[in-house]
Amino acid sequence: MQDSLSERWAQGARLPDRRYRDDLAAWWDALAAREGRSLSAALGDRRRQSLSALLARDKWTEDDLLYGVYGQAAADWPAGRPALGVLDTCFYDFRSHRACRGLGSIGTGGKGRGLCSQAALLLSEGGQPQGLLGLWNWTRGADSGLPWPAEEPESSRWCKGIVALQERLPGVPLTIIMDAEGDAYEVFLCPRREEVELLVRVAQDRRVELEEPEEWEAADRLKACVAGGPEAGTMVVQVPRQAAREGKPAQKARQATLTLRYRRVWLKPPERLPKGTPRVRVSLILAREESPPEGVEGLEWYRLTTRRVETVAGAIEVCRTYGYRWRIEQAHRVLKEPMRFERLQLDDSWSLSRALALYWPLAVRALWLRYEASEAPERPAGEVFEEDELAVLQSQAREPMRTVVDAVRALGKLGGWVGGRKAELPGAGVLLRGLHSLSERVAGYRLARETAADYANTCSDTS
Repeated sequence: MQDSLSERWAQGARLPDRRYRDDLAAWWDALAAREGRSLSAALGDRRRQSLSALLARDKWTEDDLLYGVYGQAAADWPAGRPALGVLDTCFYDFRSHRACRGLGSIGTGGKGRGLCSQAALLLSEGGQPQGLLGLWNWTRGADSGLPWPAEEPESSRWCKGIVALQERLPGVPLTIIMDAEGDAYEVFLCPRREEVELLVRVAQDRRVELEEPEEWEAADRLKACVAGGPEAGTMVVQVPRQAAREGKPAQKARQATLTLRYRRVWLKPPERLPKGTPRVRVSLILAREESPPEGVEGLEWYRLTTRRVETVAGAIEVCRTYGYRWRIEQAHRVLKEPMRFERLQLDDSWSLSRALALYWPLAVRALWLRYEASEAPERPAGEVFEEDELAVLQSQAREPMRTVVDAVRALGKLGGWVGGRKAELPGAGVLLRGLHSLSERVAGYRLARETAADYANTCSDTS
């Protein structure tokens, strides 16, 4: 799995020399096991030198390196099947790497120096991570190494992502999810195909016009126009345990009942935009916890979507779909913690930007396996793992690998997972180590099989 997938990613890269593409596949295989190690320890001196040479070449972009990754994600997606695309921004902090050139402010009280990055992650309708479809890195400040183009506002990154997702998934019904940073009026004006919808968390209490006269309060602000309306229905959500932070006490996991209200409105263009800028028609959903437990702040979610919402079931679906945005946050966490991207010792922001492009597909791969095991546990293992991989896992675990969850638990043990209760699953970082260990064992298994076959043929020829 790891070897063949790495080769497919690498062979699709827009690099002029096959030697670079072969090295790229080898780097991906080696990096899968680099948790806690330096690049030199993970790659070896020769591969480290060739990787440094590639990262330093400014004629190749992140898209050139990832072109095969994007193509593989699109090729694996069934034609016409609806998909989710998540756009999110992350900041990588390299303030302790004082010798690294070209870094810029990352907005942490003026103390941070690092890399800004936006990624586009493909999800299934059920929220399983399926592949990377875009990566844009930059540094803030005119004197930084990768400044955002001066002729464009930095907020235009959201429109870049919307355009890229549509180009890389042609003909696919798509819902594009963004957090509150994506709540910019220009985002709703971005050209979209008919089957592409937007979904964002409300950040601005905009001026609105009601689509039709109703009995509700005729408020001219976004939140007020829905908050005063009648309850349309309810939904129940599971709230995970929360650790104490920022002066707030820890909270136990609980179940919350949210009341739902929704309304169709027109967003008015802000005054800063040119006269004649069109209005935008959207659905506004409010999900609010009316009676939270004593001492607990109640949940309150405002969501905007270009999708037409006319039923309680539709409002629940919008809230559920937005919840999958958390999957890209988990990918960022994998990059920062088990993969330790922020500990890389490289010379400049250009090299860091291209290195991040190499790390991303591995993080997505590990998350995909983790969610296949948790959300499709009874899926046949043969649909996810190759025959030789299952043979190796079965020999290690000494039990049949019938389902995905069986194989993922066995893979986790190859990565050092001790295991626990039957319901528990290994994390993405452990699976990264397991993938590398598996690829090495599969290579040995195949070599032993070929050697045995050659020996059998030799004996047959001499008899």
